[in-house]
Amino acid sequence: MNARTSLSRALGGLTSRQRLSLAFHLVALLALVPAFALWAPASHWGDPLVLLVLLAIGVAADLNEAALPTGIRWDATTVVALVALALAGPLPAIALSLALLLFGDLAHRDRQLIRAGNLANLAAYGWDIFVAAQVLSLAGVGHLSAQAAPALFAAGVAMALANYAVGPLVYGPAYLGQSVARMLKDLRDTALIGVLLMAALGAIVAVLTASLGVLALVIFALITVVPQSAITLATRRRPIVELDRLAATQVYAAAIADVLGLSKDERLVLACACQLSGGGESSEGDAFSRCSLAQVQHACFLAFYSHERWDGAGWPAELPGSDIPLASRVLTVARAWSGLTAKDTPELSHEVAMLALSARAGTQFDPSVVAAAATVVAQEAQFARLPAFQPRLHEWPGSYGWRRTVAPRVLGRLATGAA
Repeated sequence: MNARTSLSRALGGLTSRQRLSLAFHLVALLALVPAFALWAPASHWGDPLVLLVLLAIGVAADLNEAALPTGIRWDATTVVALVALALAGPLPAIALSLALLLFGDLAHRDRQLIRAGNLANLAAYGWDIFVAAQVLSLAGVGHLSAQAAPALFAAGVAMALANYAVGPLVYGPAYLGQSVARMLKDLRDTALIGVLLMAALGAIVAVLTASLGVLALVIFALITVVPQSAITLATRRRPIVELDRLAATQVYAAAIADVLGLSKDERLVLACACQLSGGGESSEGDAFSRCSLAQVQHACFLAFYSHERWDGAGWPAELPGSDIPLASRVLTVARAWSGLTAKDTPELSHEVAMLALSARAGTQFDPSVVAAAATVVAQEAQFARLPAFQPRLHEWPGSYGWRRTVAPRVLGRLATGAA
């Protein structure tokens, strides 16, 4: 099969709207050649070190970018392109944008270099830089002083809006079938604030870089990329199916114990009891190495009673309700939870697992402990993208109020609306 046949088959599988999207972006990309040749300002590559630092910042921003609900992404790359445009002209800015696009495709293995989305990206990157260059040219920006900041801000806003208009606003509805109204709503409600902030930041960084050089870019990285990276690490989740049942039981027990307000020592003994109940050392580490002899003995006692039932029909002593040690009741629920979600189990989502646990609350399980498990899921689901994530809030430093009240709300907003 030759390349022409492959292309014909690929195009044959597209709808008319998708073909129109491809044609639009191809024409837009080709039109950039005469536009830059006739009207674009001259470029000068300036200080290569500054451009390399800008590239590094753009790479870091790409690795930690945040997506809007439509899949459109806003990050510090806008600032990188604007600073490159202001310092060196349109061609270096385009070169940086293309390098970041290439890096993004290579860094995400599920992407392909030759795809319709990249055609839209190329057209959008070219036209946003061209539009921003025209704004700076019309404003007569020459020397980058404080007086140039308003024009740089306007250029940054124009750059972001031109990128959205040429790329996502055409590609999303025509190729992906997304609603134009929803995309415009996301732009207005979520992304527009990010556009204004990034344009203002880009103007400030460009002016400072002209006088301070690389130092200004270091400051820029510290106030944007570093916090963005911290947010990404904080909201990043691993699936619980990466853990065996024993390790998952220890994680769940620690998270439930945190919600119930168990002390640090009580949680350490509970970790030992989990390990005894599971019959070995988990991937989470050996809890016995941190316990005293008395704590290990207490852990044996808790593990012994972890098979009791809330209704008194369990074993070995048929203890009912609150006669069962609280930590043993926590271990019972944590073990059942891991038996539904961990590796080599049914691997259910937390939502389904909570339904299964709730169905046995009041008979096999302590209802308050099941409610605590549901609280763990509800709090961390605000910023966890996975249906069965590994709980992590119990590992965080700070007060209980910070871990369980403030942090989920803050991170939830950042994870869904960060720009």
